[in-house]
Amino acid sequence: MYPRDEIIPLIRAGRALLNLSQDELATKVGVSRSVIARLERNEASVSLDSIDRVRLGLERAGVRFMKDASGKLIAVGFDD
Repeated sequence: MYPRDEIIPLIRAGRALLNLSQDELATKVGVSRSVIARLERNEASVSLDSIDRVRLGLERAGVRFMKDASGKLIAVGFDD
């Protein structure tokens, strides 16, 4: 599991990269739109399980979470 402060902005960027609405992403990963909205606002009430579910869904759709040399998440892009 990635640190919350690193993964949350990249989840939003991944959704934008795929050109998905919050509704579309929610349907794709099996959570409610309100979970996506709360997650993108970095509300503490979003469970780590939901965050991981969204991350995995983005990865299955071809989004790659990239790290710097120290292992910190820094960007998203598409799989080659």
